[in-house]
Amino acid sequence: MEFITHIQGDVDSHHTPLFLIHAISGLALPFFRLHNLSHGKFHRSHSERPVYGVSSPIYSSEEAIYPSSFEELALLYISEIKTIQPHGPYLLGGWSLGGMIAMKMAQILLEQGESVSRVIMIDSANPEAFPPFRSSAEFHAQTAATIKGVVAEGLPVFLDAEEGASSDSESSEEEDDDGLLSLRETEKRIKMHISKSLLLLANITPGEFSSTYCDTHVVLVKCAADHKNDSSLHKHRAHQIRKVMRDKTMKWDTSKFREFETVPFSGDHDGAFGVQHVGELSKILHRALHHVR
Repeated sequence: MEFITHIQGDVDSHHTPLFLIHAISGLALPFFRLHNLSHGKFHRSHSERPVYGVSSPIYSSEEAIYPSSFEELALLYISEIKTIQPHGPYLLGGWSLGGMIAMKMAQILLEQGESVSRVIMIDSANPEAFPPFRSSAEFHAQTAATIKGVVAEGLPVFLDAEEGASSDSESSEEEDDDGLLSLRETEKRIKMHISKSLLLLANITPGEFSSTYCDTHVVLVKCAADHKNDSSLHKHRAHQIRKVMRDKTMKWDTSKFREFETVPFSGDHDGAFGVQHVGELSKILHRALHHVR
């Protein structure tokens, strides 16, 4: 899959493009399920806002190296979105881990003298609020639980349906004749991305996300349903994660932003883009974009 993929809208539109950053799988594929975010908003003489999905570069380049910090990751993604939009104001969003990356991108862009009109986070907590891992065993348990949730619960089927990836799990080829990753190779890279992303989260330094003022409007789309914790996690860690995920602002310091609003969403964290919830989520995003040029 390409680093940046056009999801919907007119690429030649004069409206600010929306860049949506992937969740912990590293893939932007779920964003294809969104309904038209511009429908009913513009007059017929106007074009629809372009929406782009940002995937991890590990899916478009075998030589890609996963960055060792959120800052390196954000700088890499900024350099890519600037090939499409060289200057602000920028409109950023992301799901879960993607919202955290979008927030770091916004901070860096503002430091560069650019403007960021809005950051839309879909159930993205302040990563500084997560408890540290007490042992390598706890880290591996979290990694295994996350992989099970992302890979084993239907993502391969979704990839096969949406991207035409090979469903032959016995194939040893990395790519098919169309240059698409095989399902086996895709699953391998998803697992690698999850592990490296959790390591990134585990190594966050205090104040990395909360030490500076971020002059932008933040919309936090807050899932109403409880975040699922794997039973293999240490009881203390599971309890702390639940507290963070249940918090109205998900532990973001609202005083650090020009404006911060929490919008309730009936979906659950892992199933936010499921067919039963994506209609509601699309309406929320549509409203969040209503006053953005």
